[in-house]
Amino acid sequence: MAVVQAGRAVDALAPSGALVIATYGASPIQLYYCYRHGWAFDISQGTDEQRIEQVEKMRQKGAAFFVTTELGIIEREPLFKSYLARFSLEKSANNYKVWRLKEVS
Repeated sequence: MAVVQAGRAVDALAPSGALVIATYGASPIQLYYCYRHGWAFDISQGTDEQRIEQVEKMRQKGAAFFVTTELGIIEREPLFKSYLARFSLEKSANNYKVWRLKEVS
């Protein structure tokens, strides 16, 4: 199951106190499998601009990682996809991706 695999990846990558933005609809189940605190984020809602604004607010509150199993939505949203490209893609599999939310220079 993708949420379990993605959660294991975050658990291996992220320090124990790291805050995570996790997408699995509006459900917090992805956070559960990451064994981290943070935010459940429904990327199917709103515009790309609204998504970017929400992620930026969560980054300001300490979000350090972004994990998703909803790759199709990201592929269909070019502005949000290019926004995520600013960050380090730490793990990529055929059914999930994990970014470290520190801008790559």
